[in-house]
Amino acid sequence: MDWMPVVPVLIIGAFLMITWKAMSPVRFFQQIKTERKRRREEWDRILASEAEEESRLLEEIEK
Repeated sequence: MDWMPVVPVLIIGAFLMITWKAMSPVRFFQQIKTERKRRREEWDRILASEAEEESRLLEEIEK
């Protein structure tokens, strides 16, 4: 069997498989969603700690 026509097909197929795995739209959007959720949770923690600190400072000022 002549392998010359098959080799480019295999190489291109392997490249496309690797590219699709790396840049899958589903994985991309899942990653964005997870990152947004993580940043939102971090932001909520920061706001909660600032509110707690502010209330503590107001209590100290009132004393």
